[in-house]
Amino acid sequence: MRVWEVEIELLSDLHTAGERKGSVIDVLRRDGKVYLPGSHIKGVVRTEAERIWFGKNGKRICWVTGDPYGTEKEPAGIKPCGDRSGCPVCELFGVPEQERWGERYLDPALRFTDFVLLRDKGVSERTHVMILRDKGSKVEGALFSERAIPRGSIFRGFILMIRDLGGGGERLLEGALHSAADYGFGGGRSRGLGWVRVRIDKDSSIGRMKEVLS
Repeated sequence: MRVWEVEIELLSDLHTAGERKGSVIDVLRRDGKVYLPGSHIKGVVRTEAERIWFGKNGKRICWVTGDPYGTEKEPAGIKPCGDRSGCPVCELFGVPEQERWGERYLDPALRFTDFVLLRDKGVSERTHVMILRDKGSKVEGALFSERAIPRGSIFRGFILMIRDLGGGGERLLEGALHSAADYGFGGGRSRGLGWVRVRIDKDSSIGRMKEVLS
């Protein structure tokens, strides 16, 4: 089994969950340690893999992460993969339930661990006033808080390859990781939050993974 060790360095503060929940991420485990959920990392990386693959190879055959052109029949805007065996993206990240084929899912070739914080600079909490964008005025009594992990913090996690990806699959995964770094993680990306740098060690091991994550 191939194991990639991935380091994420924050180039700007990372917006995590505060009093509001939604597209932001909660990074505090029950034991008080700070981490980035592997599910969040996988979701952002998959989105970028879809953009890269279908942008290069023409017509899109699935929108597992959400079709912006949803219809009344499919209001969620999520379309299952149009390829019975899975497109190259679905081969890496898996396919959800496929009722029309009597199959539950295509098992993903990749497993993402949580990403643990190595260089801990603390977690700050900020309070903001909600602003009406169209009027440029504040909303009376509308305060909200958000947590942020400061720039310079470093997270480390692992991607396990359950089966051989081949050269094309590995190139797509690597490109999607770097593209995800450009896109950013967490909330507030339009405000310059969540910028990161990614470093990849393609020759890590299960033993190393246990050492880092324990």
